Amino acid sequence: MRILKKIFNKLLSMIKARYKNYKIKERYLLYCSMMKEDHPFKNFSKIKLGDCSADPKEFFNHYEAYAFWLGEKVLKMGSGKKILDIGNKKITNAMLSLNNEVYSLVLTDCEDRISNVKYTFHDVTKKLPFEDKTFDVFTSAVSLQLIGLARYGDELDPYALINLFKELDRTMKDRADLIFSITFGPNCLVFNNHWIFDIDTLKKLFSGWELIDYLVDNRYVENIEPKPNSERFSKDLDIKGLQYGDYKVIFLHFRRGY
Repeated sequence: MRILKKIFNKLLSMIKARYKNYKIKERYLLYCSMMKEDHPFKNFSKIKLGDCSADPKEFFNHYEAYAFWLGEKVLKMGSGKKILDIGNKKITNAMLSLNNEVYSLVLTDCEDRISNVKYTFHDVTKKLPFEDKTFDVFTSAVSLQLIGLARYGDELDPYALINLFKELDRTMKDRADLIFSITFGPNCLVFNNHWIFDIDTLKKLFSGWELIDYLVDNRYVENIEPKPNSERFSKDLDIKGLQYGDYKVIFLHFRRGY
């Protein structure tokens, strides 16, 4: 039944695309005909493209929402924090680097010559190349669940994520914050993609830390009608109805030493 639904939706999308292109051509011809001889662009070359429409109700994706959630928290901590990052969007780290010292672990050179981010080339399946008690804040945007699956050039290692959590314990200061987003749902390995964790597992993984805040993005669940933007982000930890492999994105803020 699910396959038939996908086929139907694909055919429907094709029909809609053809109709849109027909209407675009109609509008294009009308637009050109409305230009009088005195129009300054009348004799410009003209190229008609296909559907380039955008959603006028554009809203955050989960990366952007997390970046705001994270940025607001770090701003309240004051400037000059030493931040360790794994997997944030480059713009998020760039903004954080305006008044903080940001170290981003990467596998390749992104050739950033604009921001103040300090890039360290390192496979996070290995011991972190930093001294004990170095960082005030750790950040990560839906990346931890990928570690050790060899999707991005890191080594295949089922213990890599467990070892990384131990390394975070070592390299974070006694008084520190972990602020990250991760896949949230029934405990499951979707191999060649990611791990998914429920809230009890996440608390156990960071047993030496206190969970002080969280936010759930209810948008990305297959076969469930998406919530309107006004209800999309919530404190609802209920994952009933999610099948193995289904997930939401959760933003988490753990803290110790305060």
